[in-house]
Amino acid sequence: MECATAADCLSTASILAASGSARDRAQAKAVFARASRLAPHAKEAWLGLGALSQDEGDFEGAALHLSRALRAEACCWRAGINIGNLAAMRGDMASAARAYRHVLRCTPHVPQAWYALAFVRLLQGSPPAACALMQRAWGLKSDLYSIPGFAFVLDGAPYTV
Repeated sequence: MECATAADCLSTASILAASGSARDRAQAKAVFARASRLAPHAKEAWLGLGALSQDEGDFEGAALHLSRALRAEACCWRAGINIGNLAAMRGDMASAARAYRHVLRCTPHVPQAWYALAFVRLLQGSPPAACALMQRAWGLKSDLYSIPGFAFVLDGAPYTV
């Protein structure tokens, strides 16, 4: 599928990616790739490629594309959070925490980053720090994620939020 401009490619690729069919998502990936060639600094193209690669289980490719999105826009919180999520999936909690802290330095108003860092702190064995971070997330958006889900992870630990 050809498109004349990066903007046209991004619009078309977004529609294709949202359809959900494997064929459309494969086409979306090709169109996002074309957009990235037409406008190498278009973070949206790299975010789209990263998301589709991650959905396909190509975590290495996803990390590469998301890194390109961060190079295009250093404070792109969606790329930073997803890079952190990929690191956490690999079990590299230090890299995950570093990615989330980068997002928070750039955009402290993004509750998803506070939430993600809270879970890393839980996994690192620091429930008090996790609770404090979760409170920051809920202070920004109280319906972000379920309190019971967080309580389940705490597994009855004597910390309150």
